[in-house]
Amino acid sequence: MAHSPPPVRLAPVQSRGLVRSLYAAHGVAVLLALIACGLDATGLLLAGAIGLHLLQILESLRRQDAELGTVLLDSAGTWRLQWRDGTADSAVLLPSPIVTAWFTCLRLRSCAGRGVVTLILTPDNIDTASFRRLRARLLWAPLARTARRSSDPAALAPRQP
Repeated sequence: MAHSPPPVRLAPVQSRGLVRSLYAAHGVAVLLALIACGLDATGLLLAGAIGLHLLQILESLRRQDAELGTVLLDSAGTWRLQWRDGTADSAVLLPSPIVTAWFTCLRLRSCAGRGVVTLILTPDNIDTASFRRLRARLLWAPLARTARRSSDPAALAPRQP
């Protein structure tokens, strides 16, 4: 009998660690731009562009936090988006999610035409159990699809170099 994984419910809040990392990375980029170009017009324009980029990212995170309520990955692998205005719709996980021990980055396309939602999840903006379950589901999903397609157990065995 096949065991279905438990659903994963994500209700992300703004990550202070992510915001601090964005400030630090953009601050280093501004310093490098000023060192490389000097305090002339080129250096100041580049530093200003980097600052505007940071503001754009922070505004995008704030807007998404205000609009998106929860994300649900059910036992069947279907994604659902619950918006703060009370509507809900299904979504499709776009290829190549980034899954690490420190953060997970997902891109979900709303099936109702609300565009693409980019979720940057860290251990400090969702609960630890949900973060762990989500990472496990995303890392094991390609292997499960391969196992369902292949009836030959030797096809799943590691290949020798």
